[in-house]
Amino acid sequence: MIFLFSETFQFLYQFFFKKSRFIGAVGLSILAYLAINWGSNALDYQTYSDIYYYDNQPGTYYFEKGYSMLGEFFLNHGFSYNDFRTLCIVLSLVVLFIAVNRFTKNIAFFTFFFGITAFFSDTTQIRNFMMISLVLLAFSFLINVTTKNILISVMVIILSAQFQSLGYIFLIAVGIRCLPLKRIADRPFETLGIMLLFMLVGLLVRTSLIKIISNVAGLVSTRDSLVEKVSEQYTYGSNSVQLSLVIFSTILGFLIGTYLYKNILLENLQNEGKADTLYSGIVLSLFMLPLLFMAIDYARIQRGAWYFIMVTATFYFGQLSIDIKKKWLVFGAFVVTSIVFLLSYTFILGGPYRQSIPYLLQFKH
Repeated sequence: MIFLFSETFQFLYQFFFKKSRFIGAVGLSILAYLAINWGSNALDYQTYSDIYYYDNQPGTYYFEKGYSMLGEFFLNHGFSYNDFRTLCIVLSLVVLFIAVNRFTKNIAFFTFFFGITAFFSDTTQIRNFMMISLVLLAFSFLINVTTKNILISVMVIILSAQFQSLGYIFLIAVGIRCLPLKRIADRPFETLGIMLLFMLVGLLVRTSLIKIISNVAGLVSTRDSLVEKVSEQYTYGSNSVQLSLVIFSTILGFLIGTYLYKNILLENLQNEGKADTLYSGIVLSLFMLPLLFMAIDYARIQRGAWYFIMVTATFYFGQLSIDIKKKWLVFGAFVVTSIVFLLSYTFILGGPYRQSIPYLLQFKH
């Protein structure tokens, strides 16, 4: 019941107050409480617990080096896996709050949509959550593009990849940030056509793509098992239903993100830095779709880009004076997009994941 009360309150509050940092922070704290108390009912809990206790031997890491060394430190100081997991959740939500706050003060809006979409999957996959929180923080430094800010952003993204190696992919978005993004936004359907061409090429050169990614993984990753996973586990392909769901939700997210981006710029060009930064993450998700032909695991990139879409919507509704009719139409379109995202990834992550959600929400004990 606490989840329903909190989310309903966040939903109603953001309609009346656009500066909602405190209320949004309270909402995120409630989500943290639920995630922490999910405990052993979380889908990956037992696997992560076993690795925490038995595989954190010095110099040998099953997961990325940053995550493993952090776990090793806490294990050696007498902390249980549940204590370590609690720390990871709290730190991730604090970093997420700081990152969103650097773009907008309308935190209640973000908290509501995060709570009904990405919260479920990313508190299941803690390493991914740590990574995307840091990535979003990294991109907040690109609001003003300077050499110093680019270096900070790159370093924070590299740090994020020490928790989940797919964080390295977001380095590409730093380059995208420097492109003339308004041209892409002015031609969204041409961009989609180019993306479809990329997907066709990706399908045709799948074997070569696997070799390239495996070689890159071996050079940059601190995860001992990643090269093997890229060449074996992350190459099993995607079934047509999973692939269709991710492609459809990504295209829908790209279109709504493009609409929001263009209208933010129309309202006030002083917002260009924030809008361009967020849009670069949205564009990245589109052009990484060919990786899905290798494995559905790469859908984590599109899941990560959903944070950029949520923050773009948060900024749009929090900063602009919008005609009431237009506001409700756009809000309705964003709600539909959120539902598509939720249903798509709830299906993709499988039955055991779906069965664990009532325990997260404390509907079951």
